[in-house]
Amino acid sequence: MRRLWLGVELLTVFGAVPAAYAVWGLGAIPPLPLLCGAALLAFASLRRDATFDRAELSRAAARHHRAGPWLRRFALGAVAVAAVVAVVLPEQFLDLPRQRPGLWALIMVFYPLVSVVPQELIWRTFFHHRYRPLFRSRAALVAGSAIAFGFMHIVFYSWVAVALTAAGGALFALTYERTRSLWHVCGEHALYGCLMFTIGLGNFFYNGAAAQRAAEAAKSTSSVHSPARRLSVNKPKWSGEHGSPNDGPTMRSGRAPGSGSSSAAASPGEQSRSRAPHTPHTGAATDGSRSR
Repeated sequence: MRRLWLGVELLTVFGAVPAAYAVWGLGAIPPLPLLCGAALLAFASLRRDATFDRAELSRAAARHHRAGPWLRRFALGAVAVAAVVAVVLPEQFLDLPRQRPGLWALIMVFYPLVSVVPQELIWRTFFHHRYRPLFRSRAALVAGSAIAFGFMHIVFYSWVAVALTAAGGALFALTYERTRSLWHVCGEHALYGCLMFTIGLGNFFYNGAAAQRAAEAAKSTSSVHSPARRLSVNKPKWSGEHGSPNDGPTMRSGRAPGSGSSSAAASPGEQSRSRAPHTPHTGAATDGSRSR
């Protein structure tokens, strides 16, 4: 019976709650206070649990030699991912440090503290301890942790965010199982996260961009386009003519913003001057053509 209730709790906390936030809470409730509040609840739960090894919250120096595998893995992965972004998405490569170096510096400092630590406390330390009885093997536990971590990122309305974080979640879960150290896995997560923001993939994990994608998805539900646009790969710019990230980045649609039909933007006189030499025999003549 306990396993049944644990299963219901897992599906509710790590399934229903992120889904509800993505549908109703995005844009209305800031995500970071919710994340930090959830981390405090997870911490309190672990502290009250007599079966929890509290050394997992502070174990780092004693197992420093176990950092080697994930550091080497990160070095190889960083080179590979950066190369892919530079080739496939050259206009995005290093866009944040180039366009907004001050914002990039702040993210490098505060992202590990206010985002990484709460996430790892919840999705690794708490998840692995509390729900371990539900999984028959360590591999199954790692997979469950990765899926839950990836699914949480549906709040960014991007399948890229979900896919990347599910893959990252598997790596972090493996590291946690091998080290049983919150700080090892926080270090690995922070490195990958800062890499994403540096090389040009940070907008997939940025709340302002997520709000823009959510608004676009809401509009698409009443259009002829597929609702699959909810999980978008569109990438807003960090800055430019539409303002800073705090103003809400603008979706890019393949042509420059404001570059709609030239005839719609031009005055009637300009339209007649531009059309007359090219369409002298059309039925909809301009005022100038009628005067002739």
